Amino acid sequence: MVATTGWDYIVAGGGLTGCVVAHRLKQYQSWSCILVIEASPNIDIPSRRALGGGSVMNGSGITEKALEEYGVHKLPGIDFNTGTNLGFGGLNENRSNGTRQIAPLAYFLEDVTVLTKTLVGSILMDKDLIAIGVRLGDGTEIRSNEVIATAGAY
Repeated sequence: MVATTGWDYIVAGGGLTGCVVAHRLKQYQSWSCILVIEASPNIDIPSRRALGGGSVMNGSGITEKALEEYGVHKLPGIDFNTGTNLGFGGLNENRSNGTRQIAPLAYFLEDVTVLTKTLVGSILMDKDLIAIGVRLGDGTEIRSNEVIATAGAY
């Protein structure tokens, strides 16, 4: 378990946004103590619930056919692939030396403490409704100067 006090920032959610925020905070405030709390294990690709969030999903995209399999149908007048469809299209990916980069690798979490398999149950507030920490799913309270909520839908 990590320390329950002494944190400058707690980032609640270690998805794409959480990794970017933690990286940028450390980049511009190298002295800061940052804790990233992610509910899932380091990698759990089937639901995109992982450290790095949607950036760890294979291909980093979803196709029209996959949407149909989930019962999501096209809206009239909105074309999934606009323009001239030749059967293929460009795919925007974050690659480095030919390898797709997931958020925790593209945005290094060096000197950032990462706690996986840990659910944030609630954000603790003081009497003025200012965030002062988090309560984990097991009841443990961790205090910080600031709490940044980046938790996703999963």
